[in-house]
Amino acid sequence: MLLMACFVLAASWAFAQEARIIAIEGKVVVRQNAASDWTRSAVGMALTKESQVKTADNGTCTLSFDAENKALLTIQPGAQVTLESILPGSVFLKEGRVFSLIKNLKQIKKFEVKTPTAVSGARGTGWLTEFSEGRSTVTCFDDVVHVASLDDAGKIINERDISEGVGVEVRRESMGGMRGMRNEMREIKEISREHREQWREFVHGMEKVAPNTVREVAIKEKRAEAKERMHEKSGDKRGDRQKDGNKREDGRDRKDMGDRGRGEKGDYRKDDANRQDGQGGKDGMQKPMDTRQTGDVRDIGMGNRDAAGQQDFMRDEQMRMQGNRDKFEQQRMEQKKEMMQQQQKQGNPKGPGTGNPNNPPPGGGGGGNPNNPPPKP
Repeated sequence: MLLMACFVLAASWAFAQEARIIAIEGKVVVRQNAASDWTRSAVGMALTKESQVKTADNGTCTLSFDAENKALLTIQPGAQVTLESILPGSVFLKEGRVFSLIKNLKQIKKFEVKTPTAVSGARGTGWLTEFSEGRSTVTCFDDVVHVASLDDAGKIINERDISEGVGVEVRRESMGGMRGMRNEMREIKEISREHREQWREFVHGMEKVAPNTVREVAIKEKRAEAKERMHEKSGDKRGDRQKDGNKREDGRDRKDMGDRGRGEKGDYRKDDANRQDGQGGKDGMQKPMDTRQTGDVRDIGMGNRDAAGQQDFMRDEQMRMQGNRDKFEQQRMEQKKEMMQQQQKQGNPKGPGTGNPNNPPPGGGGGGNPNNPPPKP
């Protein structure tokens, strides 16, 4: 009887129109339909058609849509979903993002996730569905996902399959003129690193609750992660080698620039010396004769002075030479005055007894003037 009861319960679960919660983190609330109140969720809680699940900013919730846990849906923080159907599985994502992992469905023909602008589904794959600010994004991480864009009435506009590592974005765009707006689909050719890491976290979390379902995916992701690390290491090594090469090139360039700079500096010095020699020769030819005679011959050394500096220098030099002439003239006059003073001390050669008729010597004597004979004794 007990065995029969277990068989009946398993059969009823396999064909019942309900899903159940198999994992919860943080704050998650549920309600059975739009008219009922929100209540706290619990692991093992059954959900039926029209049930709604809402996660807080720190909450996640994983749902299973079959007894073998081959149809899994993880609702990410800040999201809200409505279960539109259990068999086949179908959920409506009002806001936020959900990860879906489906493996070898038999009784459930197809599992799909809908948003206001797109629908994505598959029988055996893993993907991420997002909806925010009127834009839907579907990213495939495993196998192939079928994606279709919808109009405002929920009818399919266009559809396509996307393979692993590819994503599509559906957003409203103008059709031009008076035709209004339309939900257009655009391909995302590269998955972001953040999305890849979030997918791996989801897979690692599912290993605890559904190890048989995620085994193959987990192994593949671990291999891919190891391969990425190897590429990063090799890329770092290449980058280091490139940096070393750049440093060596920079060193060689600096050395060449230094050599050229030293050579040019030496040429500049030679040119300056030649110009100074030439200018010095000219200046030597242009010096006044008075300066050469007094022995005050100096190398003016004009060098590289500009025109204004040369004029100032020449003016100063002329003033200096004029000062030398004045000083020389003063010295000559002083010497002449000293000579006259010495002659006066020694006696005036043109004094008495020199034959001046107008100045006879005292006491008589022949002055040589017949009109002025000497007095008689």
